[in-house]
Amino acid sequence: MSAVTKSKESVTHAHNWATGAIAEAKKRQGALGALSKVIAEAEGVFTKVLFPTPRMEAWKYTNTDAIAKGVFALLLATPGKVAAESLAPFLVAGLNAHTIVFVDGVFAPEHSSKDALQGIRIA
Repeated sequence: MSAVTKSKESVTHAHNWATGAIAEAKKRQGALGALSKVIAEAEGVFTKVLFPTPRMEAWKYTNTDAIAKGVFALLLATPGKVAAESLAPFLVAGLNAHTIVFVDGVFAPEHSSKDALQGIRIA
């Protein structure tokens, strides 16, 4: 078995992306109020761990270079729009249940049952 190495360039790229993502998430905290704690925890973990490397036992034989060089983006600040009729094929006719719809990963109350979130928490 051979040790997996990581280029300095990919580590720098991953660090820059994560730092930018955390900064963008903080800017959006007003809209993401419920995620404030998660954002703070992510920043704390990132500050301690940075990015996984082969020096970490759990990542010893994993080449994370492709992940580090990957292009990732935060969720859109404003989700896309979906026409109500485009949801019809996904609804079960006659089903007596609440419907909760997410568009681009963001809860869409205009397409969800009126009282769908009453008494529940989405985490």
